[in-house]
Amino acid sequence: MKSSSLFMAAATAGCCGAMLANSFSPKEKLNDYIWGLVQKAITHFSTDMTLVINELSGGFLPNKMFHDAQAYMATRITLSTSNRLRVVKRNGISGLLLVENDAFVDTFRGINIRWILRTSEIDRNTGGGISSQVQYYDLIFPKKERDLVIESYLPFVSLEAESSPFLGIV
Repeated sequence: MKSSSLFMAAATAGCCGAMLANSFSPKEKLNDYIWGLVQKAITHFSTDMTLVINELSGGFLPNKMFHDAQAYMATRITLSTSNRLRVVKRNGISGLLLVENDAFVDTFRGINIRWILRTSEIDRNTGGGISSQVQYYDLIFPKKERDLVIESYLPFVSLEAESSPFLGIV
């Protein structure tokens, strides 16, 4: 009860600050600062943790964990997962993948782990204003299970991906 009152006070203060920010200049910096404070308050009270698994790592190099996750999910996702799915096929075997902003809930040792596919614009400015989209997964799970997810679940996903017929094509 006490923590929810504290959260409401922080959220109210954040909203008031955001309204005040609209009357000051430069708005963007003040808005970003206040929004950052609100996000910190929400994160502090959240019982979930989010890991971000980018399609690219180190600039423009492929991230093996991202591709392992896709190969793993292609063998786990079913038609009942979502109303919109992407279909991949290799050697006569079909697999299903998420489309942007859709989620897949996996269970590992009794823990629900949610994968959400996201996209973001990146600027590959080479003087011509070229930009493109990159994909990433938000991997959401209970904070208290952080060690289990990092030390057991992610290696499990990679190991399962090695035997997936979709590794390397998705």
